[in-house]
Amino acid sequence: MKRKNRNSILNFKKKGNAITDSLVFVVLVFGFIIFSLVGNYIFNEINDDIQADTEINDTIKVKVQNLNTRYPSFMDGLFIFFFILMWVLVLVSSWNIDSHPVFFIVTVVILIFVFIVGGELGNVYEELTSEGDLATMAAGFPMANWVMTHFLIVIVVIGFSITIVLFGKSQGWFNG
Repeated sequence: MKRKNRNSILNFKKKGNAITDSLVFVVLVFGFIIFSLVGNYIFNEINDDIQADTEINDTIKVKVQNLNTRYPSFMDGLFIFFFILMWVLVLVSSWNIDSHPVFFIVTVVILIFVFIVGGELGNVYEELTSEGDLATMAAGFPMANWVMTHFLIVIVVIGFSITIVLFGKSQGWFNG
């Protein structure tokens, strides 16, 4: 009878793929901003209904209006926090992966795929926010809007920083 290795999860993490982490990073960042914009749109609609309802107390109306007013700036700051946190986590994950320099070329080729996905998601964001209500909503998220309108450049910087961390340590760049 074969015994399972208790450290199989740890062994899997050591053999993890920083490129997969990069792709997950790109999709999560895109999903977060779309969720925030749609949430802002829905909250505006609910706020309009609450403000128009004569049966609701004025104190509640003022509180809901204040929440609605602060939502874009809060979510914009939360987006940047989430973005930087995810970037740091991917860099730490890349640092903990043992990689051989032979795989550098393979990593760069796969990273090009991540750049294509990031560029397409940036284009989708720009199309979604170019007209209509989402364009108005996106104006309330200046930091997130900048990141998403320059998404390809941002993803290239992140991708190369991950590659440097992933392969730089095996070359002794970080050993002083």
